Amino acid sequence: MNILYINPIGGLANRMRAMAAGICLARDLRMDFRIVWCPNAELHARFDEIFEVPEFLKGKFIHPSPLTYSLLFSVPRKKNLYVSAITLRRYKKCLLTGRPEWHITESDDPAKRDVLSYFASLKSDEGNENFYIQGGTDYYPYSKKFYRSLFRPNKSIRERAASILTDRNGPLIGVHIRRTDNIESIENSPETLFRDKMNRLLEEKPSTRFYLATDSEEVKENFKKTFGDSIRHSERKTSRDTLEGIRDALTEMYVLAGCDAIYGSYFSSFSEAAAIIGDTKLNVVRK
Repeated sequence: MNILYINPIGGLANRMRAMAAGICLARDLRMDFRIVWCPNAELHARFDEIFEVPEFLKGKFIHPSPLTYSLLFSVPRKKNLYVSAITLRRYKKCLLTGRPEWHITESDDPAKRDVLSYFASLKSDEGNENFYIQGGTDYYPYSKKFYRSLFRPNKSIRERAASILTDRNGPLIGVHIRRTDNIESIENSPETLFRDKMNRLLEEKPSTRFYLATDSEEVKENFKKTFGDSIRHSERKTSRDTLEGIRDALTEMYVLAGCDAIYGSYFSSFSEAAAIIGDTKLNVVRK
């Protein structure tokens, strides 16, 4: 049977949506699939170190070392001496993020990407013709129900999130402020807009409490000084480059999902993932 190798890249939420898209593509193509999930600087955790593995995904994961990944799966570039330009030829067709000449189309709208027809036209009943797709976007449609079924955190993460959500009196509003390397979020979703929105919510209902999820320790301190007992946040620093940091980030995602509403940053897949998981209303705070 032909196999579609799915390589979800980027941070946590980007990998989640790309993985869901790839599996749905493989199903519609009636192909077997494998998921190439590399622990690296963007996300230092294997899938099974943070999520429970659904029965139908057992045996489907490949967790290459960074070196193996660079030589066999990564985009050809100076860093890997362009070796993967040769090794990727083992697939009949590759679609790689960052290499426009290998894209199906420049459109970012999955409804406009005829991915299924494209891959189907390459299929042949003769021989073993494997395909490879790399990305961190919604490159193929999937249902929210299917997305939720894929991603169930391990027991300790679920318990940590539940303990935060049960310890509440009155409305709990999730606030996700994305900083560090996300220039789009920093420019379009400044802290002042979040403060204004939160102050209005408190004026309307003083019993409102907030859960702040952010990758910035400075933001935590600033908002704690401003809102005092009305705000909660993780006391630990979320970090992509440690397993515990990734577990903390996933805990925050599931706390946001369990809030009554989410106020999120522009250009952040993390806010979007939390909203899908909890079927929670997402309000993007933007200039």
